[in-house]
Amino acid sequence: MLKKRLLAVLLVLSMMLGTMLTTTWAAAPSSLKISQLTAAASGIAKQMEEAIQKGTKEANGSYSKFTFPSSFTIEGYTVETPAYILMAARAISALAEGKATSTAISYTKTTLGADKASCSPVNTINKGQYIDLAQRVMIYAEATSGSLPTSFNAPTDGFADFKGKVCIYSAAHIFTEVLQSYSSNSKLPDTVTFLATNYLGDNTSGQTTTDWFTNVIAAAQAVKTSMDSKVIPSSIKVGSVTVTPGQFQYLACKVVVGLNAGQTSGTLTVPKVSEPENPTGSATGQVYREDYVAMAQKIITFIDTNQLAPNYSTSSTIGQMHYYDVIHMYAKVLNYYKENGTLPNYNTSEGWSGSVGTVTTPTTAPTTASTAASTTGGVSAGKDAYSNVVAASVALVDHIKNNKNMPTKITVGSNSCTPAQYLYMATQVILALNQGITSGELSIPSYTEPSNPSETVSPGTLQLSEIVTMAGKIPPFMESNSQGPNYMSSSLGALHYYGGIYLYAQVLSYYSANKKLPASITIETWFKTTGGKAGDATFGQDFSSFSRYLVPTKNCQSNNATIISVAKTGMMYSNGGYSNPTNTYQAMWNLEKYLNHNTSYIYYANTYRGALGVWRDKGGNCCDMAHLAIAWARALGVPGQYMHGYCIFASMSTGHVYARVYCGSAKGWQLIDTVSNNNYLGYKTNRTAELWNTYAELPF
Repeated sequence: MLKKRLLAVLLVLSMMLGTMLTTTWAAAPSSLKISQLTAAASGIAKQMEEAIQKGTKEANGSYSKFTFPSSFTIEGYTVETPAYILMAARAISALAEGKATSTAISYTKTTLGADKASCSPVNTINKGQYIDLAQRVMIYAEATSGSLPTSFNAPTDGFADFKGKVCIYSAAHIFTEVLQSYSSNSKLPDTVTFLATNYLGDNTSGQTTTDWFTNVIAAAQAVKTSMDSKVIPSSIKVGSVTVTPGQFQYLACKVVVGLNAGQTSGTLTVPKVSEPENPTGSATGQVYREDYVAMAQKIITFIDTNQLAPNYSTSSTIGQMHYYDVIHMYAKVLNYYKENGTLPNYNTSEGWSGSVGTVTTPTTAPTTASTAASTTGGVSAGKDAYSNVVAASVALVDHIKNNKNMPTKITVGSNSCTPAQYLYMATQVILALNQGITSGELSIPSYTEPSNPSETVSPGTLQLSEIVTMAGKIPPFMESNSQGPNYMSSSLGALHYYGGIYLYAQVLSYYSANKKLPASITIETWFKTTGGKAGDATFGQDFSSFSRYLVPTKNCQSNNATIISVAKTGMMYSNGGYSNPTNTYQAMWNLEKYLNHNTSYIYYANTYRGALGVWRDKGGNCCDMAHLAIAWARALGVPGQYMHGYCIFASMSTGHVYARVYCGSAKGWQLIDTVSNNNYLGYKTNRTAELWNTYAELPF
C-alpha cells in the first residue's frame, strides 16, 4: 500500500512538474526575428495603452502618474521594457534599410534612467522623425553600454524637427505602433499617432534625482539677461546651489554636450573651478553648432584637468573668444533651447567689453582655490635650450625640403619632441630673440597634436612684425587648450598647422645662419610645400589653388591610412570602366563606382558615422556618404567639396547633401551622389531645386 501511495504521489508530482515546465517562459532570448517582433506588436501596443491611460491625463493631453509594464512576452520569452525598446529600434532601423523580416535582432541587457522629463504633448510623428528616433536610441545605448535616457529631444527627418522631447515610454509606443503597422501593411507607415507621456518619477519605483539639466537651463536665462546688459554676475543660482561663473561655464558646457547627444536630463557634479587670472580674447562673429559643441567639450576637459577656467576658448571659425563672451554664448545657447526645444544652428558673438563684479566663492561650493595644474612636462630642453631649438629648426627645414613631409619626431638637444612640443618652444625662442634675449632655459611641454589641421592661406610674404605677433598667440593658446592649433591666422589667410611650424623653423634657420631674425618670409600652402599632390590621382596637375578642399577634417579623415589605402584601390576598380586610368576624371569615375558598389544608403539625420564609419559599416546617410567620397578624393590629391540643397526625389523632396570633385580644367567639377545605385560621376537621379550652400567642411 505504501508503495502504491508513493507511486501516486510521484505521478502527481510529475504531472505538476510537466505542467510547470510547459507554462514557464524563457527569461530572455539571444535574438528575435523582426517577424516575431511585428507579430507581437498588436498585443504589446494594447498593454501599453491600457497602462498609460490608467494614469492622469494632463491639460495638454499628455499622460503622467501611470505604471508602465516592466516587461513583455514575445514568442514565449520575457523581454524587459528597456531591452524591448532597443530591439524595436533596431528592427525599425533594419526595415528602413530594406532588411527582410527574417533578420535577427539581437537582445541586449538594457537599463533605464530615473531622471524626470516633462515631454511634448504632440502625439503624431512622421517616418523620418521616428527613424531618426530609433537611430538615436541605438546610438545612445551603444555609447553607454546598454543604458537609455528618459527622453530624447526633437527627432528630425532632416527637414522638420519634432517639436519638443519624446518621453522614452512614448518612444516605446511609437516603435510598437510602427511594427504593428508593418505587420498589417508590409511597409513602414508615413506617420504614427501615439500616446504622449511624461517621465516624472511617479511612474517608476519612486526614485528621483535632481534634474541638473533643467536647473542649469533655467539659470542660463538669468545669466543671459545680466550679460546682455554687459554685466557678469558674481555668483549664479543653479537650483538650490550658488556657483561661480567658472562653475556655471562648466555646468553649461556639460548640458550643451549632453543635449547635442540627445540627453535631456541627468545629474551633474559641481567641480572646483578657479577663475582665470587673465581673461582675454576679442573674436566676434557666428559660431556654428558643431564648433560650439566641440569648444564645450574642450572646456570640460581643460577644467577637469586644471581645476581652472580658461582665459579664452578658440572657435575654429572666428578665433579666440573672451572667457566672459564664452559664458555669454552658452547662456544664450541654453536660453534658445529653453524657448525652442532644440539647440541653435549658430550663435553670434559680439565680443566682451562689459563690467565684472567681484567673484566670491559661495559657502555651498569649495572654499579653497586650487592651484592650476602645470601644462608643461618636467623635462628640460637643455641649459642652452635656445641654441638647441635653433639647431633643431635647421634640421627640420632640411627634412621638409628633402622629404616633403613633417616628421613625427623632432630632435631638440638630447630630447625627441613632437611637432606640438617643438612649436611651443620655437615660438618662445622667436619672441625672446625679438627682444634681444639670445639664451635661456625651456621646459618641454606635454601638449597633444591638433585633431583637425586645415588651411585657407594664399601664397605670399609675411613681414617679421606679423610673424612675431602670430608667434605671441601660440603659447597662450596651447597653455589654454593643451594642444597645438589646427591653423594659425595671418594676413594671407589661415596657415595649416604644419605650415606654421615650417614658417617658424625657417625663421630660426635664418637666424642660425645670419645671427638676426629675417625681415620677412615667403610662404606657400602646406599642400604645395609637400609636393603638390597628396595621392595618386592628380596626374601631374597642380591643385594647390584648391587647398581648402584638400585637407582632412574631423569627419573627412583623408589622411587616415585605411582611407588612403582603400582610395588607391578604388581608383583602380576594374569594374568601374577604366582598368588603368590615365587622368583624374577616369580615376574619380572608378572611385564613384567602387563607393556605390560597396556601400548602402541608411536613413538618419546629419553626420553620425563620418568617412571611416561609413567604410566600417559599409553604409551611411547622404552626409556620411559625402564624407567618404570627399575623403577618398582628397586622399588622392583631388579637391572635394560638400553641396547642400533642397532636392526633389521621386518619392519626396527634402534637404540633401552630396559631393563634388574637381577633375581638372578639362572636366571641371563633377558631382558624386551615392545614395542611389542609378547615380554615377556627374549625374544624379534627384534634382537640386535650390542650392543652399557649399562647404570645405560640413558643419552638421
